[in-house]
Amino acid sequence: MIRLLFAVAVGAFVLSLPIHMTALGAGLRRIAGFCFVLALVPSIVVGLFFPGGVEAHPFVAGAVVVVLVIAAFGVLHLRSTVLSATKPRSHRIQEKTPLDRTRRREQDFFAFITDRQTPPDE
Repeated sequence: MIRLLFAVAVGAFVLSLPIHMTALGAGLRRIAGFCFVLALVPSIVVGLFFPGGVEAHPFVAGAVVVVLVIAAFGVLHLRSTVLSATKPRSHRIQEKTPLDRTRRREQDFFAFITDRQTPPDE
């Protein structure tokens, strides 16, 4: 499974190179990064929680990954709930200043151009 994830990560990254400026290229790079991280997570979890090896406890390592994913989702949900409850979002920019809508002829670019197009009076 880890080999497959690494292969998908490398393939998606290589396919995204010629189209890196498009939305599809960005999506392929996101998929490549996700597969790369997903391929490394089991090794990191096993190394942290079972330094001697996971041969005796393969299901515990899987359970630890599931618990960590659920805990991360819970923290994310709690954070978004607390942030949305404490400060209501304002859609108006606070630094907004009114614009002067009066147009003077000398400030108008198109009037400047048309004045320069007419021949000078002699």
